[in-house]
Amino acid sequence: MKKYFRYIKDTLSCRFCRQFSLQGSTINWITYNISPNKNNSVIIENSKVSHCSFNVNGTNNKIVIKNNADVAFHGITIEGDNNEVVYDGCLAVISVRIRGNGCKVSVGKGSLIDESSSIVCMGQSNYVDIGEGCMFAENVEIWDSDTHLITDLMGCPINPSKPVVIENHVWLGKGVKVMKGVTIGHNSVVGMGSIVTKDIPQHSIAAGNPAKVVKNGVDWKFGFIDI
Repeated sequence: MKKYFRYIKDTLSCRFCRQFSLQGSTINWITYNISPNKNNSVIIENSKVSHCSFNVNGTNNKIVIKNNADVAFHGITIEGDNNEVVYDGCLAVISVRIRGNGCKVSVGKGSLIDESSSIVCMGQSNYVDIGEGCMFAENVEIWDSDTHLITDLMGCPINPSKPVVIENHVWLGKGVKVMKGVTIGHNSVVGMGSIVTKDIPQHSIAAGNPAKVVKNGVDWKFGFIDI
């Protein structure tokens, strides 16, 4: 009962909170915990948001949901300064965690991200960039960091965080894991359960652990197969 009261209270109060900017949007069943007086903001424009949580601890962080995005059943957690999350006209059911400074997670127009997927973005000026018209099945994970530091015997770091770029119209199958420093080229497909540790070229199919290209010169379409 306490949980539902929190949802109701936060959904109503966000409309009067100066950290929120709501324009032409539908907001239902949200919770938030945002550091006050530190220039953090949640901007929702012409979009739908439901059953979501926003947790921001730091300074000058921004969450932007715009252009008829439909975001549901997920949470965004930001810890650090000058970070940004942008959902631009996508349909997303995903968990996002940023821990660092100057980091950015963005999802482009027309992308469809299914339930139980997650993005972890950590480090300094690091980023995860998901293009337009992508499709992620369930339980996709994207990691642009190892999350914990590894050093040599002299104490020097040897595992820096690295950006992840998923170009336009990429299909990631169920349970795919994309690791740091990877670029997946446009119009490509990654098979179910694969772990991507190296770049995948455009118009290709990759599969396996670690993922390897098994076919080039392909394209794919939204909608269920009918052959």
